[in-house]
Amino acid sequence: MNQHAKDDESATAKSPKSVAPKRRWRVHKRTIAVVFCVVLLPWILIAIPAGADGGGYGTTGLNVSHHLHGWPFVHLESTDYQVIGNWVNKTFFPGQMPAGLDPAEKAREAAKYFLKDTPLVRTNLRLARDDGVAQWLGESGYWSELHNWPAPRAGTHFTLRYVGLFLNLIIVALLAGAVAALCEYRIRRYQGLLKFSLAHLLIGMALFGIATAWIVQIHKETVANDRLNENLQMLSDQPNAPLIIFHVDYEARFPLVVSQLLNHGKHPGGAVPVFRKVNSGIIQIFLGSDDNLQKLSRIKELVVETQYSVQLYVSDFSPQRQRMLGTLDGVNVVTLDLNFDSYNWMYNEFGDEKFDGQWEEARKQAGFKIELDIDVSRLKGVSLKLDWTMSQREQLKPFVGLPALQTASIFDLSTEGAEFILETKERWPKSMEFGFLDEVPDELRRELESEFEYNAELEGGVF
Repeated sequence: MNQHAKDDESATAKSPKSVAPKRRWRVHKRTIAVVFCVVLLPWILIAIPAGADGGGYGTTGLNVSHHLHGWPFVHLESTDYQVIGNWVNKTFFPGQMPAGLDPAEKAREAAKYFLKDTPLVRTNLRLARDDGVAQWLGESGYWSELHNWPAPRAGTHFTLRYVGLFLNLIIVALLAGAVAALCEYRIRRYQGLLKFSLAHLLIGMALFGIATAWIVQIHKETVANDRLNENLQMLSDQPNAPLIIFHVDYEARFPLVVSQLLNHGKHPGGAVPVFRKVNSGIIQIFLGSDDNLQKLSRIKELVVETQYSVQLYVSDFSPQRQRMLGTLDGVNVVTLDLNFDSYNWMYNEFGDEKFDGQWEEARKQAGFKIELDIDVSRLKGVSLKLDWTMSQREQLKPFVGLPALQTASIFDLSTEGAEFILETKERWPKSMEFGFLDEVPDELRRELESEFEYNAELEGGVF
């Protein structure tokens, strides 16, 4: 080969056309789709609509509310000042705006009230399973309700939190970058995002089966609970029924941030009830003269099935009331209002001839004893009206040393009863209220009251 041929061959080898071009780094469309679906869209649905209640107040014709926007930090606060009517000469006219009222200015004033003494940066994680919002979970959505999205409208004032917004954007950018990097790594290493094997298929089928079984179980529990509540409501609606009223408190089944992302179960076809569950229930039962054992037995069945707590009111203690209490044995009685007065029963049983100092003899003749045929170990509060014609020691003994008892109110207390409480003072709650008979000496009254301190707020939470 001559020299010219060698030079041509060397020139061809060094020609730029013979060098493979470098690949440009680019983000795959699949990565962009994953980042949008996994990071951006969930954050928009959680952080942009009003996601937490910041407080409010209102009167007839006026409703003021304050809401927080943003996740994980608050980046916007909105204050709504809504006038829904006006009072004219002591008459309320719905939909009428008071003359000269500027809703925008009122909204700004209300915003100052809610923003007073608030920190510069506020978190808004919403990881708790709130019991207040849970009352209407599944009945009202978050991001499907247009009024939850921040938009200029009359009577609404927005306060932008710049630090929170800056922190939220940084966190979203970091999350998006981490997800994008993971997607790109898998695409370049495995030539695809997902690679399924038989093991992956079996694991997916198992998880799908577990999720389906859980949803079916929750649905059955919800249907059963609704049926029990309907039966309780039917008993409550009956005239002169022992069941006065019942109230059910719910709590969110998931953290509120998850519930909001899933729109609290609301969708065009209706609402999914699995987003809330029963937290507790209270049933009020009154044992009066018109009660019968058959109704009480049915009430007990429903109470035991629902496991609701019971607030029990008993009037005019008598053998009939004892039988009624025995019928309810096994229910969770948390408060008891008991009138030990047996006057009505004694009068109906014996008439006037046994009233002249012969009460105890008449009770023995009837075989009447002070016995509570019901479990009182879980009582949190008790209110007793004692009978002065019977031994008050015997009336008070069932309530001494109850482990859960928080407060007690005892009325018509005799000297015997007051002395008994002093003897057993270490086994009574510290919050106690007393009402004395005239026979109790002032010194004994002061001594007893000095040992206890009545807490009205505690009683309000118990009864």
